[in-house]
Amino acid sequence: DLQVELILWLLTIKEKYNKIFRYMNNNFKIFDLFPTPVYTVYISKDKDLDINDFEFLDNHDRSVDTYVLNNSKYYNLKQEILNHINNFSYQLGYDCKDYKITQSWVNIKPKSNQHSPHNHSNSLLSGVFYPSNNPDNISPIKFHQSVKSSILPKYLPTEDVPNLNYLESVEFKVKPNLLILFPSYLIHSVNPNQIDQFRYSLAFNSVPLNGLGSEHDLTELKF
Repeated sequence: DLQVELILWLLTIKEKYNKIFRYMNNNFKIFDLFPTPVYTVYISKDKDLDINDFEFLDNHDRSVDTYVLNNSKYYNLKQEILNHINNFSYQLGYDCKDYKITQSWVNIKPKSNQHSPHNHSNSLLSGVFYPSNNPDNISPIKFHQSVKSSILPKYLPTEDVPNLNYLESVEFKVKPNLLILFPSYLIHSVNPNQIDQFRYSLAFNSVPLNGLGSEHDLTELKF
């Protein structure tokens, strides 16, 4: 699965370049702070999207409907996604017990089309689901480093001394029935579709059901 592929990729790099991993050495330590979490899981095939249900914009960009998961036909899929959003939030230690999915839409990418880097505003956790009608070899999703120092490019490691801390982007191979969740601020994109078939994905945003902030702290925001 996706996790195994990512681990194997990391181990391959480690074997080729032994310095890529940071170990305790003598009396000093290096801490990798502020990691960015990305959650992946495969959804059972009985919870899926029927692409024939949707009308798409003339430019073949996305569905006309931007509240796809409000359709009662997709109630079970929506609940499955919400269960994983709640689990992701719990694993992150967020003080939010339940979420609501705001907008949800289907992206469609014909051959050669791509999705430029972007993030999702007015949302806490976002995600993408790949329905089963996708082939196994569709373009991966690419996550980009959100914070960069203007001074670093001059001193980035050479290919002889690679370092995961300086990667500007990481690609995740995607397959049918895969669900990916991530913080909405995380910049992501899709490379040009290299195959003749359409690339379909269901994207969505979510916010805590009871809002954000605190009435006592004068930061309350209700949805």
